[in-house]
Amino acid sequence: MSFCNFRKKGPQLPPPCSMPSALEALYAYYNKKMLPIEELTQFNKITTPSYTRPELTGKPSIMFIGPYSTGKTTMINYLLNQEYKGSKIGPEPTTDFFTIITYGDEPKIIESSAILCMGDYQFKQVESFGQSFLNKFHQVECPSDILKGMHIIDTPGFYENTNESGTGVGYPYYQVLRYFFQRVEMIVITFDVSRLGSSIPKIMALLEPFKEKVRIVLNKSDNIPPDNALKVRENLLWQLAKTSNSYETPKIYYGSFWEYEYEETFISKFIKKDHLEFEKDINELSKNYKGTRIGQIQKRAKKLRFYYHLHSTILKSYFFVKKRKNWQKIITEKEFFRISKILIDKQIILEANLPPVDEWVNGVKKLNNIKSWKTVEKKLDDQLDEFLTKDISAIIACANQEPPQIWNLMLNRPKVRKRILESGRKMVELQNENVMPKLEENKKTENLPQKNTNNNKSDPPPANNDDQRSPKMKLTTNATKTSTVTKTNTNGTKETNSNVSSKPEESNLKTQTSTEVKTVQDNKEQLPEDKN
Repeated sequence: MSFCNFRKKGPQLPPPCSMPSALEALYAYYNKKMLPIEELTQFNKITTPSYTRPELTGKPSIMFIGPYSTGKTTMINYLLNQEYKGSKIGPEPTTDFFTIITYGDEPKIIESSAILCMGDYQFKQVESFGQSFLNKFHQVECPSDILKGMHIIDTPGFYENTNESGTGVGYPYYQVLRYFFQRVEMIVITFDVSRLGSSIPKIMALLEPFKEKVRIVLNKSDNIPPDNALKVRENLLWQLAKTSNSYETPKIYYGSFWEYEYEETFISKFIKKDHLEFEKDINELSKNYKGTRIGQIQKRAKKLRFYYHLHSTILKSYFFVKKRKNWQKIITEKEFFRISKILIDKQIILEANLPPVDEWVNGVKKLNNIKSWKTVEKKLDDQLDEFLTKDISAIIACANQEPPQIWNLMLNRPKVRKRILESGRKMVELQNENVMPKLEENKKTENLPQKNTNNNKSDPPPANNDDQRSPKMKLTTNATKTSTVTKTNTNGTKETNSNVSSKPEESNLKTQTSTEVKTVQDNKEQLPEDKN
């Protein structure tokens, strides 16, 4: 404190456009004008940790979330055009790690203990969630070209039965999700088109403050009839409308993000069209991610200013509250809404921008004390207001002048694997395209009538999928009878290949010509004589 109770002014920040980049300017202004108030109000402990320089200046990120076994990992491998090391795919919950996938010359897994030793690591703040979370966090390097410009984050299936404290998970699961939701530039939610699940309300409630980042994929859309796919999309839209506070819902894409061909139906046209739109969204992320990151800091600054005035009003309303042992009794939802009305009237915040009350109540009650809280200091408040009204606009103008990166992600590439259904039950994966013509030739030869090498016997037909064989029949030397019986044999073979029992076979034979019926009856009468 200097003479006459005036503060010494610190060094002034240079204009944003004179700094190396717009994101470097964003971090410099954030560190100067926001971070001191975050420490006073304990904002970084109540909500999410403070931003670091690598978080604001690093590469953009895409995060994949959704219920288990909805194709998150398969979709990521499709984007990478290869399987990243350690990826697991199955109908049961397989992925239980938060995995940061980044570029590397060779595939390898880096454990969390080694990652956090890097001083400039982009997601270093995850260490604030404790060792139990770090045991479920690692980084994977993958030699995919798309990772040269972005990070991809794979997550476990959504835990809908846990709470804020992370019961059953071992770490504050929802707090971890909020941290990544703030730090990433795109959030892709995958749903299995055959089972939407019951987690939609919880997922969308968490994503409400970040809905501009959300993209929804109805994955495996080629696995059900086209009419059902349309009904599932309508059902999902109806559920999203119930959970959203606005009339707009996130974009929904039909997806078939794997290497297998699908049947050409009218829904396949929508799949190909949505693949192109999703591809365009990701490629445009290279141009828009700076604006998204600046907008996220702007939202954080508005929320910080509200918390600053909220805590100041509590200190003015309750004398010596910082010295009370039972200060946590004051932290209630009722108190939050009482003070919020006062701050809305003072135009500190808009009613539509009020943060979640649960986040504030649960976050403050976890604090050991509130001794760092102080009443609003005019200089700091003016500094924060200047950041919101002037500095942010100047930083955005600088970001628009910078040349964007260029990505070339291709999602509508040719499918390299084919699949067929054998006997309506078993799925056969054919990785070699030359296998399909061979199978078709084998089917044609099986359906052709076989020539009789012996006048007295006919060879049995080949076994079908159910290992059924048509009955052997001894034939007479009569040429006409032999030819007619051969016809019935071939008909019998076709019927057994279509899984028809022996009784329907006899009923079908009765509908043939009278000569064929007589020859069959004669042959049946001769069979016991030949056995003797």
